[in-house]
Amino acid sequence: MDEMNKNDNPGNELNEAPASVETPVDAVSSEAEAPAPEKKPNNKVKFIIPAAVLAVLVLILVGVAAATGMFGGNGNKKVAEAMLATFAQSGEAIGDVWELDEYKGMFDNKQMSVNTDFTVAGLAGLEMQYDRNDMVNGLYIDVSYFGSSLLNAVLYLDEEELSLGLPYSMDYVFYVDRTSFKEDIQKYVAEGTLDEETANALIALNEGSQEMGSASSGVNQGSLDILSAAKDIYDKAEVKKADSKVLEVNGGNQTCKGYVTVITGEQIAEFLLAYKEVYEENEDFQNSLDEIIMLEEGFSSVEELKEYMDYAEELQQMAEEASEIEEVAALYFYLYDGVIAQVYAEIDEDNYLEWNVKGGNFPLENTEIIFSAEGDEDTLVRSGSLEGGVYTAEYVLDFMDEELNMEVEYDKNSGDFSIDIYDYYSDLIMNGSIDKSVPGSELIIEIESIEMDGQELLSGDITISNECGEIEKPEGERLEVLKMTEDEWYAVEEEILSNM
Repeated sequence: MDEMNKNDNPGNELNEAPASVETPVDAVSSEAEAPAPEKKPNNKVKFIIPAAVLAVLVLILVGVAAATGMFGGNGNKKVAEAMLATFAQSGEAIGDVWELDEYKGMFDNKQMSVNTDFTVAGLAGLEMQYDRNDMVNGLYIDVSYFGSSLLNAVLYLDEEELSLGLPYSMDYVFYVDRTSFKEDIQKYVAEGTLDEETANALIALNEGSQEMGSASSGVNQGSLDILSAAKDIYDKAEVKKADSKVLEVNGGNQTCKGYVTVITGEQIAEFLLAYKEVYEENEDFQNSLDEIIMLEEGFSSVEELKEYMDYAEELQQMAEEASEIEEVAALYFYLYDGVIAQVYAEIDEDNYLEWNVKGGNFPLENTEIIFSAEGDEDTLVRSGSLEGGVYTAEYVLDFMDEELNMEVEYDKNSGDFSIDIYDYYSDLIMNGSIDKSVPGSELIIEIESIEMDGQELLSGDITISNECGEIEKPEGERLEVLKMTEDEWYAVEEEILSNM
């Protein structure tokens, strides 16, 4: 950490970062009384909500507060305005690079058409046409080999059914009645041909896509409620001036104004209880968060996760323990020329967050985030430059002792681009160009090649448009998959064999 030694005093005596304390995370992790499941959870991804995650949340809510004009005191306002300016200036600059402003709101008419024409490994052809019109989706697929068509498939999806047709291969159309899916699939569970867990996953997938709009709305509302709770805490927190600090900004050492706010245990407890309330009362948000925790902690299902832990009880326990701590972390903001230069929060020597905004052509062109949890440090570094109309950017993510790199180059004049994604084990390279064929309505992405470890995977082009024609159901003799008889399956098998 070139810009700041985490053991240095970033402010004056009143603004010192608090000494090492026993955080709620330490207390909670030491009380794991329930037996561990067969698949041991990933210890690196612990619930660090009581301190470090709140610090990150504060950064997010500051931007929300700035955008909505809801500021707290004078110090809060200056920090919020700087946060907003940091992202606003950076977003505008990146927009100028890619020059795609005319495509904003492209799909406001709720229509989309995506056409792809690929050559795979220089041998096979793959054409796909995806159309969406409000709640109706259609997909046409054509797979060929050396110019000869091997397979045609037509898929159709709306709120009532999912259907599949294979024209030129058979006269049948297979479909699933989505309105009775939950009852129909239980037959296979009763027969023992499908286990209960898989059936529940399929039911959830079907119902989730049917209710995607309302579920998404519920998740969004839950997130907003949590941000509102965090904002309430931020508004109540007193932001004071801290000592100035010399940081690297725009290629030189600059004196940056400092501000500090102390996050108390009582504030953490208040936030955790608000978080718990949203989790318990918003079913869509709860389901979404449970899925995330399940994946991060290494469980095979949400049911297995819930057998191991009760997340609401965890939040309650952490809130009770947090309320006993006077100071959890001090959050420092350093500003230069009206934008953020650094944000720093330290809980103790093993748990801290440092975000350096080093600037360049725009604030976030060169930036790094350093996050340490229990002594394990993860970093995300972005660097970029614009020279002679050619823009380059590099991202380096060092997470859990694994490094992932991405390099991007884009020529504003020709539209040519290249993307290289690599780690220690593999290298994926994509070269192509962007053609603004109909500004605001149609965009063509021409892919010269996609290579993996030196082997070409595919080439071709993708055409994206905001207009689509009528989406039709596949035609043929309709067979309801979940209600097909044994004789019907034999008939399908015979037709497939005869066509082969």
